Amino acid sequence: MRRGMFIALPLLLFLHCGTAAQQPDSSRRGDGRFLRLLAGGSIPAGRFQQGGDLQLGIPEPGFVVGVEYTLPISGARVGWSTSLQYTFFDTDPGLEGKFDTQYWLIRSLHTGLRLCGPVDWDIDMYLQLMAGWTGIYPGKARYTGFGRGGTRRFDYVGTPSLRLEAGFIARPFTLGVSVFDCGTPTFTYHYVEIEHRTVLVLVMLGVIL
Repeated sequence: MRRGMFIALPLLLFLHCGTAAQQPDSSRRGDGRFLRLLAGGSIPAGRFQQGGDLQLGIPEPGFVVGVEYTLPISGARVGWSTSLQYTFFDTDPGLEGKFDTQYWLIRSLHTGLRLCGPVDWDIDMYLQLMAGWTGIYPGKARYTGFGRGGTRRFDYVGTPSLRLEAGFIARPFTLGVSVFDCGTPTFTYHYVEIEHRTVLVLVMLGVIL
């Protein structure tokens, strides 16, 4: 139920704004084909779960960069977007346990439907629902227990993912908020498995080329 509301509410808002606004100058939006460069902040949601004696800490805010290409399906209003993004964040090691980790890298490739409608003469609103594949590269774990130390990287994890984004376009700039859900993949460190609920909230500025 919550996931259904999460998808339905932005869609209803998008449709309401598009219906209520004036028809914009079609030449301002072009034909709906464009390349967009993205950069912004990432806010990891949830906590690492503890497995055995291993504690990974709390993920901290990081940053995201990416590039996106959109092809028109029906003029400038409906398109198909493909996005490649890199997200980096660190973890807070100040928790109980014998391990702490360095920065994490998440690389994602998504594709999906993009809707765009006018808010007023100069601003459009857009909504994207995308699916794809995400590669998660955990940070190295530093072991500091019992007078010994060392580092070892967790195993790479590949997982399907979903991405929902809503935002505004004031050409050539965009501002969007995206929720990026990778589910609950399992990470392995030296035969120890840890589940990590991986959800990121991304706030991104973009430039349309």
